[in-house]
Amino acid sequence: MRLRELAELLGGEFYGQDGEVLGVSSPENPKEMTLIFLKDEKKLKKLKGNYYFVSERKLEGVKGGIVVKDLKLSLAKALEILYPEEHPSGLSKNCVIKEGVSIGKDVYVGDFCYIGKGCILEDGVKVYPFTYIGDFCTIGEGTIIFPSVVLYPRTVVGKGVRIHSGVVLGADGFGYHITKEGIYKLRHVGNVVVEDFVEIGANTTVDRALIDSTTIGK
Repeated sequence: MRLRELAELLGGEFYGQDGEVLGVSSPENPKEMTLIFLKDEKKLKKLKGNYYFVSERKLEGVKGGIVVKDLKLSLAKALEILYPEEHPSGLSKNCVIKEGVSIGKDVYVGDFCYIGKGCILEDGVKVYPFTYIGDFCTIGEGTIIFPSVVLYPRTVVGKGVRIHSGVVLGADGFGYHITKEGIYKLRHVGNVVVEDFVEIGANTTVDRALIDSTTIGK
């Protein structure tokens, strides 16, 4: 992608010489023909090479650059543009999909996944290998579930959610009643609700509520 084109997509001001941008690199490990997002202009003196710069004001003596209002936001957008995520589609022959499951368009279910009865997987859902989704779960449009995730029955996940490897949603909470005769476990009959655009990091656990819902807001 050309630097001038990228400036338009970032909503920034292009200046200097246009050229092909091959990616993003850090000031500590610069690579030729890449964008460097520069907050500390003191580092510019140490950078000698064929680079482009993104900063919050114009830099002197550089080949080409982009001026933006929000450096971190522009970095986030540039990474999305220059390193787009790609995900497969289709249902593996090695997955198990029980009766009554509703599957939308462009859905991926990988090897050795289990999808319980009555589940809903909306358009664009991606479920990576070795994931268990219990009965009557709902997974919203465009959600990505990375490998080895466990969703207990009746878990509700909104759209655009990212659930990383090792996450467990919907296990029992710590519910016990201690009596003179011993400890009595309270059966958890609630569920977990994850609203739209949440990201859950690897190996996170979210327990279901005793009666109602444990909810992670949008």
